[in-house]
Amino acid sequence: EIWDGDYRVDVDVRRSWDTDVDHDAIAIADTLFDRLAGTVEQFFRIRVTRREGPGFLRYERGGFYRCHRDIPDGATGADHRRVSVVLFLSTAGADPGPGRCVGGALRVHDGVEAYVDVLPRAGQVVAFPAALLHEVRPVVAGTRDVVVDWFY
Repeated sequence: EIWDGDYRVDVDVRRSWDTDVDHDAIAIADTLFDRLAGTVEQFFRIRVTRREGPGFLRYERGGFYRCHRDIPDGATGADHRRVSVVLFLSTAGADPGPGRCVGGALRVHDGVEAYVDVLPRAGQVVAFPAALLHEVRPVVAGTRDVVVDWFY
């Protein structure tokens, strides 16, 4: 999203959309991410103070998110996102049936040319430092649904 008098999605940078869900779905996501806090602290050897709150995103055919970091330039201290968390709700494969997509890998960069592609698998949670460069590769067919959140 970019700020231009109002928030809007720049479709040259990102083609995904926030999805409205009911309060029960938000409560389930909140519970899951709250339960992950201790694991995130232990794995990343940090103390988390809060979460931003779950965001539900949908990537339809042609959807992507170019390389970016989840923290603003120059962010310091505990007032910024420290760990990004993605919960896949769709599974990637060769068949774009219900709850499935073709493409849509989460690509996490670890250096100039090194990266890891994580193919969506419903129920899988991926966490990584918010400062890492990452992207969502194009969805070729079907729909890629995810829940995202950030630990501070």
